[in-house]
Amino acid sequence: MEHLPDDVLLMVMQFVDVPDLLACRLVCKRLGGLALHPDAWRHRHLSSGGGVRQALRLAPCLRRIDVCVSTRSTTEMQCLFVATKCAVPELRIKLCPLFANAVGVVALAIRNQEALGRLRRLLLVYATTTTVANQLNYVEAGPPPGPIRLLFATLASTSGLEWLRLPGGSYTVPIAVSLHRATQSSPKVFSCMHVQETEPFVAFVLAAHAATLEEVELGVGEDGVDMHATTAGRLLAGGAPNLRALSCGLMPGLASVAASAPSLRSVTLYVTPGTQDHVGEAETLLRSAEHLRTVTLHYKVPTGAAAVGHSLVAALTGRNWPSRVQSLSVIDEVQTCRSGRDADYPHVQSLRAVLPSLPDLRHLKLNAVLDALARAVTPASAPALRTLTLLPVPGRRKVCGHAFLHDGAVRALVKNNPELELRILAPRYYCRNCQKCSLGCHGLKEGDGGWQQKSILRYAWKASDKFLWVSCNARVDV
Repeated sequence: MEHLPDDVLLMVMQFVDVPDLLACRLVCKRLGGLALHPDAWRHRHLSSGGGVRQALRLAPCLRRIDVCVSTRSTTEMQCLFVATKCAVPELRIKLCPLFANAVGVVALAIRNQEALGRLRRLLLVYATTTTVANQLNYVEAGPPPGPIRLLFATLASTSGLEWLRLPGGSYTVPIAVSLHRATQSSPKVFSCMHVQETEPFVAFVLAAHAATLEEVELGVGEDGVDMHATTAGRLLAGGAPNLRALSCGLMPGLASVAASAPSLRSVTLYVTPGTQDHVGEAETLLRSAEHLRTVTLHYKVPTGAAAVGHSLVAALTGRNWPSRVQSLSVIDEVQTCRSGRDADYPHVQSLRAVLPSLPDLRHLKLNAVLDALARAVTPASAPALRTLTLLPVPGRRKVCGHAFLHDGAVRALVKNNPELELRILAPRYYCRNCQKCSLGCHGLKEGDGGWQQKSILRYAWKASDKFLWVSCNARVDV
């Protein structure tokens, strides 16, 4: 082995597990030095329980660290996290918000990584109070406002960040971020739940970094921010020249975003009760964004509430130039169809009318109202369409995948569109209770990955969490 050059040994060490790599320090002086060389560590991704403690003590760098900070974290682990010399470009933290010391540890750890100079991507999962209380059988009011303010002030002012995500979370205390420190970061990705408590933080980040942001995701929760008062839309409209993807609720300022973001390619809009005053601005955005490729409309308006945003689909066609939209998703998460007829389901008529005006549309996703759309989807009305994905209709009994294959609308659609692949999310393939399953046809054993041929349909399924995807098409070769 003494004849092998160092670079060859380092290439081998990249595939050695952390305990074995650290054990190389005991072999000889040469291997001991190589075991702590940055090239042996920079590609590694470690998570809690996967050698993180040893890496924080000895490793010079890592590609990514995933760590959970809570009362279950030992004092030794927290001290290592705060004082380590192991520099990482990506840090992913799950924080338990019930305990003030955990919040302070995270803030100090972020500052430490900032000082090491490699931190570029930061993900902070702020676990909800309910989840943590259930796990620990422990209920506490939460940390005092001071540590929370410190944490968010740290997030907003960390220099060098290009990627900042704060998905989900329950922010139980007001956050008043008051910052006087100029940041040198130029983030490209920003994701955060947009609730009343995070509005000052969101406004600060957008005001400071709108010029460099390329992706902005502002999640909308059940108790979302007052869309009449938020300044997020106006801040983006003030100048976001590099913005490519935007996900947010309907809010003031959306009408001007397209003009300030000429490179906008993807838009996701969350339609919630009380946002009807901003539907017009959202329509203007959809009509005026010339380079849109992906549009997603999430409706969260409960049954019985005033209809909001049903005209957004039609706004895709009110242009002076051909639409370039390639992917369209119209998803209703709570609205039920009282009559039970697909034709009465919201958005159906708009979709049928808009399809011929979307010549580049390749992917369509919506709730499973196929009876009302089967005749409207043809090679003439949707020449580029290749996948149609159907999600369960809220309030309806979920149909098994096998019964779906027997549906007349499915067979007609697949027969008339030989290039189209149809996908549906079903709770199971065989329910063994319905009339269709008693026929014993379309057999597909669990774990089968290939396509099965039966009549005009080729079908397969793939498990995903508690549901499975059933796919079918009429192509002879896939």
